[in-house]
Amino acid sequence: MGQVYSESLSADHAGGGKDINPVTGTRTVLRWVTAFNASALVGETFHMFDSVTGITILQVVISQRSSYVQELRVVLWDTFVIQFLNDSDIDYTVSGYRLTLP
Repeated sequence: MGQVYSESLSADHAGGGKDINPVTGTRTVLRWVTAFNASALVGETFHMFDSVTGITILQVVISQRSSYVQELRVVLWDTFVIQFLNDSDIDYTVSGYRLTLP
């Protein structure tokens, strides 16, 4: 068996979102989400979902000037397209693994 390394799957600043597109012939595993709300005034929402099925993977309101860390165990099929719908002051990173199928 080969070694498995964690990698950054998506990261963005100020409410943006970069899609996670699993690669054919692999399984992508989401393991960690770290998000930060830079707003000093209000709580803001981090929302990660599969745009193909409409399934929400994680949605959380983060208090002002606070961080949120979540351990995940979500296996993605290669047909999933993970997207983000975040409020304007949310920064985030998502890491995990891309495993080659036998």
